[in-house]
Amino acid sequence: MGSSGGDLSAEVREKAYRLGETIAEHDAILITGGCPGLPYEAVRGAKAKGGLVVGISPGLSVEEHQGKYNSPVDGFDLLISRAVASWDVRSRTSGRAISS
Repeated sequence: MGSSGGDLSAEVREKAYRLGETIAEHDAILITGGCPGLPYEAVRGAKAKGGLVVGISPGLSVEEHQGKYNSPVDGFDLLISRAVASWDVRSRTSGRAISS
């Protein structure tokens, strides 16, 4: 689906990676859909430069994010997953869940 799937050339992947690096180098926060493919290449680039990365998942939980949507969790400092009528936020740095 979109930039998270399909055949992506090495050149295109490298551009996404460099974009993530540039975002981190400018002390900005990378916010992405938390999916594989180009968005995840940007995550990898940002983390390589010590950047802060937030992922937003369509899943109801981290388990659904990984299972149903086959999406990564590594590299995200914060992963926000959709829950029915609320948000479930899991911080990768502290490991605690925050629900509202």
